[in-house]
Amino acid sequence: MFISVVVPAYNEEAVLEDCLRALREQDYPGPYEIIIADNASTDRTASVARRWGARVVREPRRGIAHARQAGCAAARGVILAGTDADTVVPRHWLSSIARRFREHPDATVAAGYFLLRDGPFLARALTRLGDAFSPVLARCMPSAWNFCGNNYAVRADAFRAVGGFNVALRYGEDVDLCLRLRRLGRVVYAPEMRVVTSGRGYMRNLWRSTGVYCTDYMWRILSHQFRLDGFAERRSRALRLSGLAVAAAALMTASLWATSSAPLPPEDVPAASRVSAPRTVVTHEAVAQLWETYQSRMSVLTSFLSLAPKRQG
Repeated sequence: MFISVVVPAYNEEAVLEDCLRALREQDYPGPYEIIIADNASTDRTASVARRWGARVVREPRRGIAHARQAGCAAARGVILAGTDADTVVPRHWLSSIARRFREHPDATVAAGYFLLRDGPFLARALTRLGDAFSPVLARCMPSAWNFCGNNYAVRADAFRAVGGFNVALRYGEDVDLCLRLRRLGRVVYAPEMRVVTSGRGYMRNLWRSTGVYCTDYMWRILSHQFRLDGFAERRSRALRLSGLAVAAAALMTASLWATSSAPLPPEDVPAASRVSAPRTVVTHEAVAQLWETYQSRMSVLTSFLSLAPKRQG
């Protein structure tokens, strides 16, 4: 079967070569093409892609959903596979895709998970945890497992039947597409398709990135489950904000509770004296002191995480 691999790219000359080398060294014996959806890059992304024999499709409208859609629209394959420019796929990736669709003629999607090769230690640990639980989630709660944009393959006819990617979405376009394709057929989880990608998305602000991704992911599932698609963008914005607020409040409360510096009463003080101790009055000064404690502890935590070793390559 003919497979089209679509890779969205915006100013990716520094990492694109590794991605294309992995795609060119596939053991798949069948025909396939590589399409780079150049999302108005200002560097040498297009020339790097052409040097490796990839077809370049220019998409001037900025946004990853626009780029993915433009690349898929130009694709000629019966299977549309997708990954990202900072991702390296295994040598058997295309062979695994073809085999999964042959084994499951009712499937509209075949996809795997990913691991981070760099980035914050906590982000790498969370993705390893996700990789470990993905088979369980895909089997026990299939509607809650959906592919990521760096590792998926879909049937071209099903892709066109649902209209492809929703270009109105700033992110979450991959989960949104998977949920719509699920209504037409089976979503197959393929652990052997696991890819390795960059953790650069988590480097600037780990908590914000994780909170946004998680709350957006949950909203996509709920909106499709209860047919709230028409209100998705407005309500997802509110859900993301509320989710981030809850996460921030929980983190702050846990930190203050765990790092409280208030001394415990000594054991040799009579119980009557301890019971009759005056209650602490919450004042502006007390709140300010707690806030300073929280900030100092978070600073220590951030410094500790930055010392964690980062995997390279």
